[in-house]
Amino acid sequence: MEKRIRASAIIMYNEKLITIYREKMIDGRIKKYYVIPGGGVEESESILDAIKREILEEVGIEVDITDEFFFLEKEDAKEYFYVANYVSGIIGTGTGPEFTNRNVKKYGTYEVKLIPKEDIYKINLLPPEVKEYIICNFI
Repeated sequence: MEKRIRASAIIMYNEKLITIYREKMIDGRIKKYYVIPGGGVEESESILDAIKREILEEVGIEVDITDEFFFLEKEDAKEYFYVANYVSGIIGTGTGPEFTNRNVKKYGTYEVKLIPKEDIYKINLLPPEVKEYIICNFI
């Protein structure tokens, strides 16, 4: 089985981390958590192109990717996290399928949230390895 490839961007904006807040029904319970914006890499797409597309779709902004920040390999996926800088656009105006074709019952909720960097340690940011790395490198 080929592993799914996911690409995400760690973006600080005015001393706040841009995140996607999720509420999702898992095993009969509502799970509340935050993730770094990003998503799957499409077949003929580079990781960097996927990040730019996903950030525009999810957050509504254009970014400049600076460097690879963190790599995480799981049983079923490879996840690449890059650092990116805000370039233009209005945060929260994403028009990706998560925001326009909402099937909340199946996929849960998606909401762009800016978390002050001093509060990052207080939230349930997943995956925990990335949260720890962000805290150690951005706070």
